[in-house]
Amino acid sequence: MAVKAPLGVPKPKKVKPMTDDELKAFLGVQSDTVPVAYDIRHMRPGCINVAAGMGGDTRVPHLFDTEDWILYPSENMRVYETPISKLLTLVAKTERHRKDMNNAG
Repeated sequence: MAVKAPLGVPKPKKVKPMTDDELKAFLGVQSDTVPVAYDIRHMRPGCINVAAGMGGDTRVPHLFDTEDWILYPSENMRVYETPISKLLTLVAKTERHRKDMNNAG
């Protein structure tokens, strides 16, 4: 049975995903790729300071939940030129991985 919200509480609105052009405007970039400091093994991005130190874009970590940030440069972290069109997919995969890891423990 579905749970109904109490009277007077608005339903949460569905957020439509950003288009590539909206994401470029949000990040303030003109190119179709953006450098992302990311640890493939742990499936987590570097924080803003790690991204800056490694030459990644410091605006990209804002797309990820701060729980996902790695606060130190790990041995598996690299800077990857990531297409804008794949960036939100990377964010979704990272969040899904974190949720799976939290449920596994």
